[in-house]
Amino acid sequence: MRKITIDEMKKLELTMLKDVAAFCDKNGIRYYLCGGTLLGAIRHKGFIPWDDDIDIMMPRPDYLKFVKLYNGANKNYIVKSIENDDQYWRTFAKVFDLRTFLKEDTIRLPKKDNGVFIDIFPVDGLPDSALRQKILFKEQEFLNFLYHGSAWNYTKSFKYADSKDKFANIKGKIRTLLKYIAITFLHPLPTIWLIKLINRNAMRFKYSEAQMVAAIVDCHYGGERERMPRKLFEDQQKVSFENIEFWCSRAWKIYLKNMYGNYMELPPVDRRVTHHDFEAYWKERE
Repeated sequence: MRKITIDEMKKLELTMLKDVAAFCDKNGIRYYLCGGTLLGAIRHKGFIPWDDDIDIMMPRPDYLKFVKLYNGANKNYIVKSIENDDQYWRTFAKVFDLRTFLKEDTIRLPKKDNGVFIDIFPVDGLPDSALRQKILFKEQEFLNFLYHGSAWNYTKSFKYADSKDKFANIKGKIRTLLKYIAITFLHPLPTIWLIKLINRNAMRFKYSEAQMVAAIVDCHYGGERERMPRKLFEDQQKVSFENIEFWCSRAWKIYLKNMYGNYMELPPVDRRVTHHDFEAYWKERE
C-alpha cells in the first residue's frame, strides 16, 4: 500500500467535509466547524499548517439523524458511531474514507473500516445549575478516564504536542505516565459498555430544553471549555475554510477563547506539530 502524504490527507478530508456539509444542508441537519478546524478557519483561513484533521460538531438531535441517514449517500464514505455499530471504538462519530487504511496503534480494539477520517462530536444539553453542570463534567471526565484505560495501548501521549503552555513538555510526560498506569489497571474493563454509558450520561438533559450546551462525550477538559449558551451556539454563520464556505456558530469567539485562550497567538515554533500518531495508506494502487 502506498503511504498517503499530509497534503493528500488534507485534500481527502476537505473533500469528505464538502460531501458531509452538502448532505447536511440537503437534509436539514445542522453542523458547525469546531476544535482545530474552527481555529484554522479563523486564524489561517484553512488548515492549521502543521495540523492534519477536521472536526465538526452537531446538536445531539442532528447528530443522531446524521449517523442514521448518511451511510449510502456516497460509496467512498461511511459514518460509524456507537449508535449504528456495536463494535465501534470511539465515544464520538467519525466519517471514514473507505479507499484508505489507517495504521493506528493507540487503540487496541479491532478497527474495521478505519481510514482517513473527519471527527463528528455531539453537543448535549446541560443542567441549569452551575453545580450540577460541574458534577456532570466530572462524571464524564471520570468515565472517559475509565474508557481510555480500557481501550488504549502503551503509546506516548501527544495531547500537548502543539500546546502554547510553557509546561507542555512536562505535562506531556506526566500524561504519558498516568496513561500507562491507567492502562495497566483498567484494561480489563468493558470498553464498548463504557462508550455507551458515556453517551447515555451525556444525553440525560434534553438538548432542546437546555439553556447551556457542550460537547461532553470526549472530555479532554471536563467539558467546561466547550460550554456555550444554546441559542447563541445554534445561530449559524458562514466561515471560509480553504476558500470554501462552511457553517460555524456565532458563539465562535466564546468557544475559541475558552478552548485556546489567545487563539490568534501561534504556539512556539518547536511545538508546531501534529498531535496525531498514525499513518494513512491507500488500500489499492491508484
